[in-house]
Amino acid sequence: MNNSTIDAHIVQCTWNNTAIFGLFVFISGLLTNGTVVLALLSRHAIWSPFMVYVFNLFCANILQSFTGALLDFINSYCSVWFLGRTLCFVYNYGEWTAAILQMLCHPLIALNRITAIYAPVFYRHTHTYRNAILLCVLTWLLAHIITLPMLIINTAVDVRDVCHVDLNEPVQKWWAFVLDVVCVLCIGMVAVCFPVVYVKYRRSRLHSMRVRPIKPDNASDQSNRLDIGVIGDALSRSQMFLLLLLTISTLILWTPGNLYALLSAINLWADPAAEAIIIPLFAMQAILDPIIFILSLPPLRMTVRNFFRCNDSAHSQLKI
Repeated sequence: MNNSTIDAHIVQCTWNNTAIFGLFVFISGLLTNGTVVLALLSRHAIWSPFMVYVFNLFCANILQSFTGALLDFINSYCSVWFLGRTLCFVYNYGEWTAAILQMLCHPLIALNRITAIYAPVFYRHTHTYRNAILLCVLTWLLAHIITLPMLIINTAVDVRDVCHVDLNEPVQKWWAFVLDVVCVLCIGMVAVCFPVVYVKYRRSRLHSMRVRPIKPDNASDQSNRLDIGVIGDALSRSQMFLLLLLTISTLILWTPGNLYALLSAINLWADPAAEAIIIPLFAMQAILDPIIFILSLPPLRMTVRNFFRCNDSAHSQLKI
């Protein structure tokens, strides 16, 4: 479709609830995630390999807000997609890549916490900046691998009223099923993380209540103290609160969309009215992620607060 095929007088732009919400997600997602990203970039003391995963999630949220939310706003505000096939492909590419990235970043953070608790020695020796960056790069590559075939198939479909990827098309059914499987695995890993970590947390709390801590001698093994430190950080109240909020939010906001996509892929349910509810639910996670991390992690909360105050003090010991 060329821009010349659309007459200017048939492009009608009207405000509606979906358009307003799309604009809200676009602005809120950029403000919340962008603020935390700028705060992290300006404060090096808080950085740790774990924060690399968090930073990667915020970058995916920014991409999702800038492409997916903006695309939803244009589709809802204007009666016809008037920006041409090239921009439609670019926006779809960014939207779906960012959405899959969001799905991959959450289980990556969950797996990191499980490893820190149940394999502290392995975690201490392998959890480096280099490996954290490598895993984040792999999530981006995997997101592109999943997205590209779906969009290449979608280019055969003419862009008419709206710009979107229709997974209900017969040619997209198989790829839609693959995408659903990936989403189920990601949600399942996030859902399992909190109960698994909570079991270790309760055992640690009961053990600490029964055994009085003894101050180690100077000749005690340094590696043991390091291992205990790793477990203690991962089992802190703030970390448990973080995992609890992430688990609840992802289950509430992602499960309906994934269930609907699965039922739609096997031709059991396809309702545009349901999509109008499911898409905003999924988009809300991009806004809640930075809020959840700021509320749960005191060092990150202090970093953001000092970023607004332009205060460099009290940062020498900040580490997550």
